[in-house]
Amino acid sequence: TRQQRRLKGDLDNIVLKALRKEPSRRYDSVEQLAEDIRRHLQELPVTATPDSVSYRVGKFVRRHAVGVGAVALILVAIAGGIIATARQARIAEANRRRAEARFKDVRKLANSLIFEVHDSIADLAGATAARKLILQRALEYLDSLSKESGNEPDLMRELATAYERVGALQGDPLDPNLGDIKGAAISLNKAMELRESLARLNPKSDKDQIELAVAYLDMSDFQSGVAGNIAAGLDYTNRAVSILDHEAEADPSNFRVIAQDTRAYTSLGFLHVGNGATGSIGTVKEGVDGLQRALQLDHRALQINPNSFPVRGQEPVILLLLGDASLKIGDRRAALEYYRRGAALFT
Repeated sequence: TRQQRRLKGDLDNIVLKALRKEPSRRYDSVEQLAEDIRRHLQELPVTATPDSVSYRVGKFVRRHAVGVGAVALILVAIAGGIIATARQARIAEANRRRAEARFKDVRKLANSLIFEVHDSIADLAGATAARKLILQRALEYLDSLSKESGNEPDLMRELATAYERVGALQGDPLDPNLGDIKGAAISLNKAMELRESLARLNPKSDKDQIELAVAYLDMSDFQSGVAGNIAAGLDYTNRAVSILDHEAEADPSNFRVIAQDTRAYTSLGFLHVGNGATGSIGTVKEGVDGLQRALQLDHRALQINPNSFPVRGQEPVILLLLGDASLKIGDRRAALEYYRRGAALFT
């Protein structure tokens, strides 16, 4: 019974100690006996029972049964929470790995469409519509990835390249295009905005600064050659010149920088001089200065890479523009000399 259980243990030990035959093993006084009984009633350890950790713990638990029970429940709840959290963490990690794998697969597919599939059919007759579909799909993939990853620089660069290619396909007069001037303006503007964001995010990245300058030149060509906005074309060219001159000074042996700076100054000269008898912006003198600078840069680019066909093809263009400039200021002899030098390079 409950009462019997209560009388066992400490109470038995107290009685046995009080009845010991050996005086040394009995209580020294009635007060000691009374103290042990009092401690037993208060669920405290008594001297009659051998001391141990388990004995003291048992006494503590009985004294604080409600508190210990509450702590036990809390510990069970915490343990359950830890187990549930660990399980959720494992599930979240597995989902993260799957999402990351999907992200990489979609990104790989988009890049394959832009740089492999598109380029493999770029020179095929009648492939313009197919090229548009390929680039449009790649753009959709990259756009969705961009929304997931935010300002991830490499993805932003890929997206900018995709918009540049789509813009060229929509309205580049030097390439088979769709004649979609409005669409080309939107695509090129998006590419330029991405390049500007990258340049702001990575101000010490020469690559991002250079690609921004190239985006400005692409926009300049579009504005002046397709949209007919010569003033806007000049503005974008001046932005590109500012960046490229700084990069060329920092790294005078960088072929891409020198080649693009040549392109920028050629564009600057063209916009100032005009094409033959057509109109221009600025003054012919400014155009001549720009074209002479372009000629110097073109020669430097050829020293760095003598086998570059585009750079070799730039020199006669610059010479012919200088011939046009000379005609405009009435120097026929200089014009004839520039035309002869340019024509000789075409043969």
